Amino acid sequence: RGPIPPRRDASCRPPVAPCMPDPGGPDASGSHVHGSLVLHKDHGDGDGLAAGASVELLIAQGGAAAARAVAALGPGALVLPLLGGLHGVAEERRWGYEAYPKSPEGRVAIDLAELEERFGLFGPGDLAAEAQRCPAALDTRLAALDDAALAREVAGLQHWRAAAGGRLRALERRAAWALLGLDEASVGAAEVRRAFKRRALALHPDKGGDAERFQLLQEMKDILVQRRGRGSQGSARSGEDGAPGGEDESSGGEPAGEPAEDPASEERRRSDAAEAEAVPAVDREQLERDRRKLQQELADVWERCRRLATEIKTAQGAACGGGTQAVHRLRGLAERIMQVELAMLKDDDPEGASGVLDRFLRDAGEVLGVASVMDPVAAVSVVAMQVTGPLAARVQSSGLQRQCAALLEAVRRAPEILEQQLAVAHTDAPSSTSTDRQRPEDPDDPASQNVGTIEVSERQQREAGGEVVPRGDDRLAAETDPSQRSRWEADGVHECAGPRRPDGSAVYCTACDCWVPLPVSFDFGGFLLHCEVDFMHSMAAGALS
Repeated sequence: RGPIPPRRDASCRPPVAPCMPDPGGPDASGSHVHGSLVLHKDHGDGDGLAAGASVELLIAQGGAAAARAVAALGPGALVLPLLGGLHGVAEERRWGYEAYPKSPEGRVAIDLAELEERFGLFGPGDLAAEAQRCPAALDTRLAALDDAALAREVAGLQHWRAAAGGRLRALERRAAWALLGLDEASVGAAEVRRAFKRRALALHPDKGGDAERFQLLQEMKDILVQRRGRGSQGSARSGEDGAPGGEDESSGGEPAGEPAEDPASEERRRSDAAEAEAVPAVDREQLERDRRKLQQELADVWERCRRLATEIKTAQGAACGGGTQAVHRLRGLAERIMQVELAMLKDDDPEGASGVLDRFLRDAGEVLGVASVMDPVAAVSVVAMQVTGPLAARVQSSGLQRQCAALLEAVRRAPEILEQQLAVAHTDAPSSTSTDRQRPEDPDDPASQNVGTIEVSERQQREAGGEVVPRGDDRLAAETDPSQRSRWEADGVHECAGPRRPDGSAVYCTACDCWVPLPVSFDFGGFLLHCEVDFMHSMAAGALS
């Protein structure tokens, strides 16, 4: 293990800011810096920190799945799949740090310590698993940790919490506007209140509305109305004291900047920092209490982001904006980085050219990751024209060409890989709400087998031995009254089914947020169906609920 080979002239490299949460606020140029959205800060562009600005753009305008992943897990959810694609890491392992200390060829990619410093002690995969860890599993985990390791995990989760707060508030604001169906830039507080009243009447359970969405609407009211009111009062007081005043309440809300932070969260962060600096004597019981509390907070944030993303997707569908802005930021940053790198690169140095790719991902990882999920076609074009193309022209190497092709492929498939990682992360981890819930995607787990005359594993074994096993008639699904089906197409295909697992053992249902093992047998509408097609999944079947 070791650091990435540095440039020959380190003085040519712009300085990298230290890794710590930024309180936010205007910089010297007057731009608001959203440093709390990321742990790592690269060298800034003209509008502030490129990484933080890109993450904010994704949460505000990107796809719901990507916004959810970044808000809960951090920008590592976008950067690590690109790094893994460059170095041949299997897709299902790209969210875990353990795959990255060395590339498959043995050449150092990014050191594990640097990953932990940049994205936090817990990688995206670890955070997703921790969010769904059941109490019994957490007890087992705590028993296996010594005091030093436990204190390190507590500090790591506190660091995650400090950075995740700003991302979560940004996602909440977007979900609130989506729930109201309003454009943030074109309405004032009065219009927001009227919209809340209209939506409350439409969603109230007594009027036949959705109780869960009605509860979410009440939570969003505090985000958009009460916080805006507090901001206006603070601006008015500042004006009375002679300081520059803020925006008028009717002009559209808070000025651009980091979302308002409640005093309790600020005090909690200060307390955590003071405790970390004091380094008191280790109190095992207190550490365990802190660890359990932080795990519950992580689980709450994970579930909260899922609900918010679902609301955004319901209101806005697959539409997302900001792709042009994300690609523009990527183009400018790539141009600045490669101008220095190409000036230092020798024509006959394949290893040096590979190091350029590593450093490009290290310096521009967040910006590239955001552009890749928001506009993958344009991002591929920028990387090909400004990064991989010039490198391949300068250094003739088959290994370098393979790496360049792998990076372009990872950029092109970034949205697809992110969806798959989210699906696997959601189902591969134990549940935090039940101590005995099993992973439904495991076809060899007896608890995950579906109701039927023959168990899946047994049927597969009998068929492998050449035996002809009778099957139910799939055509019965088409003969069932459509009113008895739940979100099925007329041909019996589930309309909400997602991607198939890489090993072909299950298909992901995006509506139910779970894996459906294939083939399956279950009781549906009074008929026993044995389904072997990709998308046979019924939300009405109790065996699969």
